Amino acid sequence: MKNKRVYRAPQNCLIEEAMSFLESDEKSALRSLHLLHQKIQDAEKLNPKFKGTREIFSQALLTLNEARHELQDLASKADCDPESLTQIESRLSVLYDVARKHKVRPEDLYAHFIEIKASLDELDSFQDQKLVAEQTLNEARNLYNSLAKKMSQLRGATAKKLAKAVNEMLPKVALQHAEFEITLQSNESAPSDNGWDALEFLIATGPQQHKAPLAKVVSGGELSRISLIIQVLTKGQKRPPCLVFDEVDTGISGQTASVVGKLLQQLSKDTQIICITHLPQVAALGDHHYLVSKTISKNNVESTIACLSEKERLDALASLLGGLSSKEAALSHAKALREEALI
Repeated sequence: MKNKRVYRAPQNCLIEEAMSFLESDEKSALRSLHLLHQKIQDAEKLNPKFKGTREIFSQALLTLNEARHELQDLASKADCDPESLTQIESRLSVLYDVARKHKVRPEDLYAHFIEIKASLDELDSFQDQKLVAEQTLNEARNLYNSLAKKMSQLRGATAKKLAKAVNEMLPKVALQHAEFEITLQSNESAPSDNGWDALEFLIATGPQQHKAPLAKVVSGGELSRISLIIQVLTKGQKRPPCLVFDEVDTGISGQTASVVGKLLQQLSKDTQIICITHLPQVAALGDHHYLVSKTISKNNVESTIACLSEKERLDALASLLGGLSSKEAALSHAKALREEALI
């Protein structure tokens, strides 16, 4: 059996400490008070004024002796209760085991318990927050799926209308044999800010050809004209503040060039258009005409751009119409183009 002094109950420890204070050795409280009491008695014999002090010390001795007897009685009763001592030893043993398991001193167990309880409370709070977050996430996911589904349905219907309208305009820009299509593929497992749809523009540029992605099939000029048609058809929708068209006139002339120019003019009413062109039918329709020229010297190449006056503009258009029989005829045609543009 383990030493009983190791597992002495807290009350017994207190009794032992008090008894030690009262009568453990020559310097104990009772011994010291007894010696001092004797000296005061001797002093009283010489001076009666010490009587009150002696009486106080006498009462103190009497009180301490009574306390000693009480402590002895308590100690005898505690020692005579082996069952209680066994219970105390068992509980202390558990406390020591728990302290050893948690690597803390036995007297620090309660503080350690408070720390663990605070951590558990925080974990419980986190679990509550997690449940709330999961519920909010599920609600947001359900709302997103509902909106994405509606958006997908609207896109599908709009894609068919837009493709039909594009196909009706393709012959006007020298793409009479082309067939345009918009495919829509939905992937619910890949959501994004714009829904779960993936759009692709397909085209076949001639009869009996399979449709393929627009960018892989058409030339730069064809791509510019198809883009122009789409921009015109979606007029009024959100668009960049400025659109740049290059090579939009490649491979076209005559009436087709006029159609392209008028489409650009129509589009310019809603957004700024910059068009690089060599066709007078297109250049004549612009609100402003800029001429880009290049000067080559012995050691340098310099490019300049200048905004033309109306007279300079007519000269530039006439230069683009250089295939005519005379300069006068070219200027006359240039004036006609400008007058038509200003109507």
